[in-house]
Formats: sequence, C-alpha cells, structure tokens
Amino acid sequence: MEFRLKIDAYSPKTIPMASLASYMNDLARLLGELASVHFVRLEEGSTVLVHEAVPDVHA
Repeated sequence: MEFRLKIDAYSPKTIPMASLASYMNDLARLLGELASVHFVRLEEGSTVLVHEAVPDVHA
C-alpha cells in the first residue's frame, strides 16, 4: 500500500538532500517500523514522498 507525505516548502528540484534525508528518517521513525518502510519515488509539484509501509501483523 502506498502513502504520500506532501512537503509544501520545496519542490523535488529545490529540496536540499540533507533535508530530504531528515524528512525520510523522521517519517520512518513516526511510522515505527524502520525496516518495513520503503521509499518509492518523489512526485512533481510540491515535494511528495511516496512510501510503502508493510504493517507488522501478529496473529
């Protein structure tokens, strides 16, 4: 399942790489599953991080 985080302050062409890395790290920590959140792509317009979260399912 894909999810999106929209960052209005930047476009993909203007976001500093260190800022993008920081946003991605914070997002993975927020979702709580560092090994199960995967970057998919950046979308045009505002910077939109598209990611996949694999839920941790326990029976």
